[in-house]
Amino acid sequence: AMAPCSPSSPSAAAAPSGEVEESNDWQVVAGKKGKNSTGSQGFSPAARDGAAGSSSGGDAAPQEDVPTLKVEVAVLRHHLKEAKKEIEQLRGQLAAAESRAKPDASASVSAAADLADQLKKLEIAEPVKWPPEPDQRDKRRLLDHLRSEVYVSLGASRVAGVGVFALRSIPKGVNPFQIVNDHLALKEQFCVCNAAELKDISLEVKEQLFSFFAPLTEADDWLPQKNKKGDILYGILCTGLNSLNVSWYLNHSDTPNVEFKDAESDGEFNTYVTKVPIAKGEELLVDYRSLGREYHALVTGGS
Repeated sequence: AMAPCSPSSPSAAAAPSGEVEESNDWQVVAGKKGKNSTGSQGFSPAARDGAAGSSSGGDAAPQEDVPTLKVEVAVLRHHLKEAKKEIEQLRGQLAAAESRAKPDASASVSAAADLADQLKKLEIAEPVKWPPEPDQRDKRRLLDHLRSEVYVSLGASRVAGVGVFALRSIPKGVNPFQIVNDHLALKEQFCVCNAAELKDISLEVKEQLFSFFAPLTEADDWLPQKNKKGDILYGILCTGLNSLNVSWYLNHSDTPNVEFKDAESDGEFNTYVTKVPIAKGEELLVDYRSLGREYHALVTGGS
C-alpha cells in the first residue's frame, strides 16, 4: 500500500511539476485532513487542479489522468483502512466494557433479589408485640420470686414519713429491689431537665420532684452539675412520678445498711445493694450524702 501524499510516494513523483510542491504542505494521517485541505476528502489544490485539467481549457489526454486517479484511489484506500482499524478498536473497547460490567450487573441483580426476598419475609412476618405475652417460664420465675425474693414493703418511718422495711431477713450483698422477668419491664431512664425548665410547674409537684430526684453531680459526686447559664441539672424519671417503685422511698442515715451501686449505662439510675445483713422488720436506710450536696441539704437540712 502506498503512503498517501508523502513526498517520497511514487504517485507524487509521476504528478505534474507544481503538484509535488503543493503536496509537501499536507498529508492525510489517521483519517484526518491536512492543513491545506479544502474538501471533505483532503485533496491538495494541485491534485484537484490536475483532476480538472489544464488552464488552457483543452481536454486532457487520458494518460495524463492516470497519476491523479492513482493518488485519489490511494487516499480512499487509506481512509478505508483507517476506518476499519477504528471500528475494530471500538468493538474491542465495547467488548471489554461489557465484560467488566457483567459481573457488577449480575451482582446487583443478585443483591436486588436478596433484598426483595428479605422484604417479602418482613411483609409476611407478624408485627412484634410489645410487651411480649408472658409464657410458662415467666410464670415459674414469678412464683420463685414470690417465694424467696420479695424482701421489702412500705411503712410508716420514724426517720421521715414513709420508709422501706424488711419483710424477711435480707442477706448482705443483695439488691433488695430486684425485679423478676425484667425483659417484660421498661428500663428506668431519666431525662435531664434544668431548673429553668421546671419553673412553671406547680409548687406541690415541684416539691415531689425535688424530694425524689437529686441533681446530677460532678465527678466528685458532691457538687451539682449546671448548664452554661448556671441552672442546676436534674435527672428525672422519664415515665414520671406515678411509676416510682419501692426503692424511691429509702430514707437517710449516716450509718446506712444499704449503699448505692453505680448505673451500668449513661442515662440510667443507680441500683442498690445491702451493706450488712438486715433483720426482718428493720428499716432500710441509705446515705444521702452519696447523692450530692444539694440533695443532702434539701432532704436532711444539713450542709
